[in-house]
Amino acid sequence: MVDFQSRYKIFSYGYVAPRPRPGKPSARQVKHEANRLLAGSYGDRPVHDCRLPSMIEYNDPHEWEAQLLFHGLQQTFHDVEALHYKLTIQAPCSKREPDKLLFQIGIKGNADGDFHFPRDVITTDDGDIIVADTNNHRIQILNQFGVFKTKIGKKGTGNGEFNQPTGIDQLPNGGLVVADSKNRRIQIFSVNGKFKTSFTTKHEPYSVGTDSFKNIVVATSNGTVEIYDRDLKLVKEFIIPGKKSKRCFPKMCTNSNDEIFITDPQEGCIKCVSYNGKLKYQFKPKTVGDGLVVKPSDICFDQMGQLVVSDSLNHIVNVYSITGEFIRQVLTPPDEVGAIFALTVGPEGHLVVAEFALASDHCVKIFRYKKCECHLSRPSSSKRRTPTPFV
Repeated sequence: MVDFQSRYKIFSYGYVAPRPRPGKPSARQVKHEANRLLAGSYGDRPVHDCRLPSMIEYNDPHEWEAQLLFHGLQQTFHDVEALHYKLTIQAPCSKREPDKLLFQIGIKGNADGDFHFPRDVITTDDGDIIVADTNNHRIQILNQFGVFKTKIGKKGTGNGEFNQPTGIDQLPNGGLVVADSKNRRIQIFSVNGKFKTSFTTKHEPYSVGTDSFKNIVVATSNGTVEIYDRDLKLVKEFIIPGKKSKRCFPKMCTNSNDEIFITDPQEGCIKCVSYNGKLKYQFKPKTVGDGLVVKPSDICFDQMGQLVVSDSLNHIVNVYSITGEFIRQVLTPPDEVGAIFALTVGPEGHLVVAEFALASDHCVKIFRYKKCECHLSRPSSSKRRTPTPFV
C-alpha cells in the first residue's frame, strides 16, 4: 500500500519500472578489465559503483524498485513528522510566545455562523469578514472578531439567489462581486448587500477578482480566464497557460500592474499571467521536505504587496515575494491549521482563513499575522459555534 505523498513523488509522470542500465565503460574500466585478465593471480579488484551502498546489492529491477519505494516512504514519514513538530527554544526569563490562533468560528451546518464547504473569504476596509458559504448557497457577513452580522441570498436562480457561490471580491466602490458557479453568472451587490445587476459568463465561474479600474476577472472551472470591463462586456478570454486538464479549480488575485496570479493545484505552482494571456513566469511554493508534494489552494496580497499562499495538502501558509522568492512560513499544523481553501489578510493585520475537510469542521479561523493593537497581550483562543448576533 502506497501513501499519496510517495505516489505523487515517485510516479508523478506515470508508472515506469526502473531498470538500471549499464553505462558505457570508461577508459579506466576497460584498462582495469584488461589488467584483471592479465593478472588473474592477484584476484578481482573492486569496480567503482556510484549507487548508494544500500542499493548496490539490488540488481533485480523488482528489488531495486521496492528499495526505492521504501526510501521514499521513509523520507515522507520523516518530513511529515517534522512538519507536525514545533521546536520552541525559550529563554528562562522570556515571555511565552502568544498563540497564533485567535478565533475559530462555526462548524459544519446551516445555522447562522456555521458553514458548509466555505470556498472563499475576503475582508472589507471596515474589517468585516465576508464568506462564500458554498453548499448553504449564501453569503455570510461577520465582524472582525467573527460575530455574525447578516447573510445574503438563498438557493435559487432569481436575483440575489445562488447555486453554490464559490468566489467573492470587493469592488473599489465597496460593492460585492459574487461568482454564482452553478447558475453560470456573476452577481453584483451594493455595499449594503442589495442586488444591483448580474451577467452570464461563458463558462462556469469558480473565482473572481477586481482591479482599480473596476475590471472583473473571472477564473472558470474549465481552465479559462474571462475579463470584463466596467460596462460588464467581455473584452478578453484565454486559456490558463500550461493547463493539461480542462477541469480545474483555480484561485487567483490581481495587482495594479495588470497581472493575474493563479494557483495551479494540479501542477503545484503559481502562475503570473498578463491580461493578454501571456505567461510571464511561474514558481513552485516551497516545501518543508523532499518527500512532500505542494497543493496551492489560494493566494492573496498582504499590505506589503507580498504573496500569501496556502497549501491545503500540508496545512501550511507561506509568504513569498512577488517574483516567487520564499520569505517566511506563517502557519504550520502545530498552529491548529487545517485544510485551508481560502485566505485573506484583514486591514487590522489578521489572517482569516476558511477550512473544511471530510473529517473535521467547516469553519473560519482568525490568526495573528501582523502586530495589531487589539491583541497586543496574549488572549486565550476562542472557538465560536453560534456567535452572538450583531446588534
